Amino acid sequence: MAVYKQSYRGYDGPLTPQWSRFLILPRYAFEEMRRRRFFTLFFLASLAYPLICALIIYVEHNLSALKLLNIRGGGALIAIDARFFLNFL
Repeated sequence: MAVYKQSYRGYDGPLTPQWSRFLILPRYAFEEMRRRRFFTLFFLASLAYPLICALIIYVEHNLSALKLLNIRGGGALIAIDARFFLNFL
């Protein structure tokens, strides 16, 4: 059959929910990023520092973790103050 003899028909299949339609662009962007090794390594490396800072804050304020590390008294590891958060940002 020739191409010019085919007529346009609207899509009759199921539609995605309206709230999830905006996720299409990030989904394809992350799929493209996962294909490239450099971007994956860069993405993981950029997440390492915030995770380490979150772990430091957690350990500093968790008494059972301080007992496990044999550290007595608060503030023995690192000072959680304005300088810490300035370095974090």
